[in-house]
Amino acid sequence: MDSGKSSGGGRARRNPSKENDGGLPVTGFDQIFAFDKRVRFCALIDEKGNVVSSKSRPNLTSLNPETEDKRLFSQIGLAVLMDRGWDRFFGKTKAIIIAKEKVSILIYSLADLRAVVVAIEPDFPMARIGEIGELIDVCELVDSDIVQESLPEGKAPG
Repeated sequence: MDSGKSSGGGRARRNPSKENDGGLPVTGFDQIFAFDKRVRFCALIDEKGNVVSSKSRPNLTSLNPETEDKRLFSQIGLAVLMDRGWDRFFGKTKAIIIAKEKVSILIYSLADLRAVVVAIEPDFPMARIGEIGELIDVCELVDSDIVQESLPEGKAPG
């Protein structure tokens, strides 16, 4: 999952309207990585679990073989779809959390059935998971070209 490879045309697309102190454009992924050094990986997946765009923190070794990425993201996409049926009873899901010994995977569902997947180190405080969700809601990722270009035909972000 955090193999360092990006899908959807190479590195995460950058929004030139926002730049950091070094003059480099800043993406929504960059904002998530800047939130905490324990963030390992971020991805935007579509409703089928296909990776639209992703980014890994540099100099980290992937925990899983790259050959397993497709299966992992397909299962995450399925979990997002399965969870939607419960919204009418329990309200909108804030995050789906998979807490493993070596990594925790946070899944934040977007309104159009896509999701943002964030892998964090296992010592990241669970009490701060909501803060990453709030960051995703306001960061450039949600309104970026990455999101707009990956929308299914006829769908508007909502």
